[in-house]
Amino acid sequence: MNITSYNEKTRYLMPLGMAILKGGYYIASADEYLYKFLDMNSDRTFTELIHPDDRQLFLDAAAKVEEQGQYILVRFMTIEKNYKYMLLRLRPDKFVVDGFRCIEVYVSDIISAMEKHMINRVNLTKYRRVMCLAEYL
Repeated sequence: MNITSYNEKTRYLMPLGMAILKGGYYIASADEYLYKFLDMNSDRTFTELIHPDDRQLFLDAAAKVEEQGQYILVRFMTIEKNYKYMLLRLRPDKFVVDGFRCIEVYVSDIISAMEKHMINRVNLTKYRRVMCLAEYL
């Protein structure tokens, strides 16, 4: 599967964000990174933020989260209402609200994270070369 077709640039990059979902998969709480990434879309249910073709994958993973944490790759809505592939890590949260065990979800823009990592790696290599030359000056 080639995921680069869903890698449009967005106004805000989010290498990693986190949310706690309550019943109906509404966002009960999230970190600043995810709220900035979602912007006006943050009032939607989490399932509405996932591409229609990937929703069942999310629902299946959410149903199994009590047994074991789940990792899934889904297309996730951006500020611009486009979709980007995101890696989701689901695990049960300690809170139970109205009989529903909340779900902790980590959302990672894996392509942006990889690109940022590569830039940092190049910078580190340049720095190491300069430091090696310092002893010869």
